[in-house]
Amino acid sequence: MQWVADVARVPVDDTGSSPEVCIIELGGTIGDIESMPFVEAFRQMLFRVGSSNFCCVHVSLVPQLSTVGEPKTKPTQASVRELRACGLHPDLLMCRCTSPLPKNVIDKISLFSQVPTDHVITVVDARDLYEVPILLDKQKLCDLLLNHFNLSPKLKVEYPILGKWKALTRRLQGASKTIQVALVGKYTKLNDAYLSVLKPAPCQRIRPWKAARCRVYT
Repeated sequence: MQWVADVARVPVDDTGSSPEVCIIELGGTIGDIESMPFVEAFRQMLFRVGSSNFCCVHVSLVPQLSTVGEPKTKPTQASVRELRACGLHPDLLMCRCTSPLPKNVIDKISLFSQVPTDHVITVVDARDLYEVPILLDKQKLCDLLLNHFNLSPKLKVEYPILGKWKALTRRLQGASKTIQVALVGKYTKLNDAYLSVLKPAPCQRIRPWKAARCRVYT
């Protein structure tokens, strides 16, 4: 925990100032023995800095079974219960799902998780990775974080990057040309072996003035 606190103070730009916000990702599944020391470190950090300086964002799967035809909230309820048993309470719930959740499902998750309905964020499967920030902005995620940390709303206005991001997303979705890219590697048969190469838009670097779809051969 002390190491994380020290690293969080390292300047990341030319100003030499310490960052105002540090994002820490804790992967794995809550309740697994492998992650428990890190969960405990988070609990201690929350106790040290206070709830106004610590925002717990919990990502949970809301499966939507085709045979049933409705989202199932039990996995999210169980994971939140496990998280609270470890001394952490989610300030924001990121619900991964295949399609937008109905209001009654969001209300149910909110009720059993003790998280306000506007803090239950629906994160649906997107056509493109670049759509995700736009999806989160539509649900006012930035406003929720600014309010939680008591930061000035001007921060959102002073960084109008979202407009450029939307333009980039439209450009990628409107690509009409296909470029064939050969990927030579040892583990090409594994789907996630080269995600850092496949997921970005490599064709943007090849022809930055014109978007193109990439078909990768391994």
